[in-house]
Amino acid sequence: MAINLLSVISKNPAIISSKMDDEVVMMSIEKGNYYGLNPVAAEIWEMLAAPMTVQAICDRLMEEFDVDQEKCYNEVLVYVEKLGNEGLIVVNS
Repeated sequence: MAINLLSVISKNPAIISSKMDDEVVMMSIEKGNYYGLNPVAAEIWEMLAAPMTVQAICDRLMEEFDVDQEKCYNEVLVYVEKLGNEGLIVVNS
């Protein structure tokens, strides 16, 4: 799945998730897998309640956290690619 900064992504509605303190736990019933998200990953997951571009996610993270643009882009792209490969997000055209 090719995802870039202009890709519009959102949560897969079939994924069950629950916030626990500053982390999120998710379950894919289809795959029978559990996922735990650290605070930054949980923040990204919460942003995906509505479709948004990867660029917009990075913009919000750079406002909230002390991270440079290149590092943010690279790490977010790797992360959302993993979410996509696991079927946890939907890539909208």
